Amino acid sequence: MIAGTRVFNVNCANADELTKAEIEGRRQIRAIMDMIRKYNPDQKLRLVGLPSVIGIRETRHIKCLYQVSDEDAMYGKRFNDAIANGSYRLDLHHQDKPGLTFYYLDGTEIYSRSDFQPSEKKRWREETVTNPTFYQVPLRSIIPQGSENLMVAGRMLDAGMIAFSGIRVMVNMNQLGEAAGVTSYLALNQNKPVHKVDATEVRDELAKGGSIII
Repeated sequence: MIAGTRVFNVNCANADELTKAEIEGRRQIRAIMDMIRKYNPDQKLRLVGLPSVIGIRETRHIKCLYQVSDEDAMYGKRFNDAIANGSYRLDLHHQDKPGLTFYYLDGTEIYSRSDFQPSEKKRWREETVTNPTFYQVPLRSIIPQGSENLMVAGRMLDAGMIAFSGIRVMVNMNQLGEAAGVTSYLALNQNKPVHKVDATEVRDELAKGGSIII
């Protein structure tokens, strides 16, 4: 499997730009296959599968009762209403330069280039005796403002760009989906809007179901 395509400077919330991204992504796939065959002439290589649509990292987010800030994630802020714990590194994909930057909770930062230049390592904060090992997502970040019975159970949650780069992965999305389901269940049983449900009860129900609640 190769994850080698990258389409820059497109807003996939716009239909025309999404079409442009699809075309460019498929052009890159053809170019990659041409290169693989060129440098492996003795092997019969062929493309056997690819995603049906281009992978979209993010478009719009819904404004919720709380936005997980970049600092919240980078410093591992704890929340009383936390419903998800993430440990995936924060990886910011750049639109204005090659490669991506990895931010780690131990304060280190690695800029990994895609133009065959060596990676650059430095610190984004001063070294400390102890470091956080996870970041959290509060229940408030999946409850939209001004809505009585609406929740967001995926990547449209309210989060800053760097924070979202780690929260977005599937294991975290699974946690958000479960929390949204449990909250909806409690709201229905208690005949109240979701934003009125006690976060402590949500956390208790999640723990009963086997979720790691910290």
